[in-house]
Amino acid sequence: MTALTALPLPPADFRASLGPLGTHLVGPEFAWPPGRTVRIVARDIRRHDAVGEFCLQLADLLSGNGVPVQLHAENWNCGQTPGIEPTDSLARVMAQHDIVFFHLSTEDPALPSIAGLPCRKLLYFHGVTPSSFFEPHDPPAAARCRAGIAQTAWARRFDLLMCNSQASAKALHTQLDEAALADIIVCPPVLGIGRWLALSDKPAPPPPSERFILFIGRRAPNKGLHRLLSAFRSLAAADPRTNLVMVGNEVSPSYDREIQALARSISADSGERISFREDVSMAELRDLYETATLFVAPSEHEGFCVPVLEAMQFGLPVLAGTDGAIGELLGGVGCLFNADPVADAGILARGLDDLAWREDVQARQQARFSAVAAQTDGRLVWQALERLLGLDASPL
Repeated sequence: MTALTALPLPPADFRASLGPLGTHLVGPEFAWPPGRTVRIVARDIRRHDAVGEFCLQLADLLSGNGVPVQLHAENWNCGQTPGIEPTDSLARVMAQHDIVFFHLSTEDPALPSIAGLPCRKLLYFHGVTPSSFFEPHDPPAAARCRAGIAQTAWARRFDLLMCNSQASAKALHTQLDEAALADIIVCPPVLGIGRWLALSDKPAPPPPSERFILFIGRRAPNKGLHRLLSAFRSLAAADPRTNLVMVGNEVSPSYDREIQALARSISADSGERISFREDVSMAELRDLYETATLFVAPSEHEGFCVPVLEAMQFGLPVLAGTDGAIGELLGGVGCLFNADPVADAGILARGLDDLAWREDVQARQQARFSAVAAQTDGRLVWQALERLLGLDASPL
């Protein structure tokens, strides 16, 4: 297979033009066996969700290169994603020469039966959030997290493993021997970075008129939003010019009530400076990425974090905490938050007001972005599938 090569560094006017970085998706460098279907399976396949979007991108990549493909899920939106079949139909419709491309990100009741299917199987592990984040707010969600982590034991029943980051791969260390861990293919959960180029210029709701800090992600306990808001409280007391825009939907009502109460408390002290936005369009997201001054990723646990990659694509400097997966994605650049609200407010203030420092962070993150973007062209997926086909001479 051809070695991966880094894309060129972005031009100086990168944020005004995404054209130079539209990744060209590649096809396989081998002949696909006729009639062999790849069955992509996840518990949930939904638009605007990282796992669901990756499954849909995989299906597009494969079908666009003549590979028969079928999506299977327990939960999906028939209006947004037609053509998906229920997971419980898998054993009935699949053939022994088919390939199962299974995604694990939460507990999936179907996993034990899928692991026992008499066919070649690939497990893509997205990481599972530790239950400790949900325990105080949502015990049922915490139980699902514990069950999902326990299900990683089934990884040994798959022919090949992929992970979205080295951090996720390390989470499998208790289930696999060193040889199996070394054999994991690490592949970003994104295929192609040119989707923003396909957007029309249809007007979106205007972004904030003042300068603002941007967060994009689910309002979940692992996202570190309480730390972000505490730091913003300190910042807002000394900086009347900066707002905070938080994009994403709630996950845990109990946790969200705490976050909303904290935001109202800050507003009472410093004015209406915090904006929550849900169900935003891609056009609105694009405008927010293009007009924000800083992107923040205070998460305490991630498997990858697609919004960080998107912020880097738009040339938006990212400030983050010490989560392993985000640090891996950023190459360690900008990973400065330390859970001290006053110190973190100082980091935000420097990112907002010290142009030379902000541009240095941006330039070093763009060098890292080029390396990560080169891995989103589909080549790693084709390598994995070629390896699975090469196992045909071995017993199942």
